[in-house]
Amino acid sequence: GCDSDRLRSAAFLSTPLIMLPAKCQVWAWMAQVMAKDEAGGLEDAPAFARHGINAALVLLTLLTPLFLGGPGMVVLFTVLAGTAANWINLFLPGFVILYMRVIPDRSAGKPWLGSAAISGWILAVGTICAVDAAFQ
Repeated sequence: GCDSDRLRSAAFLSTPLIMLPAKCQVWAWMAQVMAKDEAGGLEDAPAFARHGINAALVLLTLLTPLFLGGPGMVVLFTVLAGTAANWINLFLPGFVILYMRVIPDRSAGKPWLGSAAISGWILAVGTICAVDAAFQ
């Protein structure tokens, strides 16, 4: 009813909060494209660039629910949440074990096969989950 419509609208209107942390990455990409080696962080960017990036991301995230509609937004949030969960809970630990245990232990001549097996298993499960999600 009316309450669920209000809740859905509130959730969709909060989508700019999800995208705004990406401003620094957008500015880093823009500075690289503009060949500004001394660009620094977003806080050192020109005011026009900071406000332009902010306005563009807010506009994008506010228009997305209008174009996708309610069911489309649910699908988008589900895919994004599942992708983030897969990366954070499976791929990240697998890569951390690989780079922090397997590679240094192998270089030092220490036993490393057990850590490699664990890392490989975690990365295999992450890959299976990602492939399964892609086909669903």
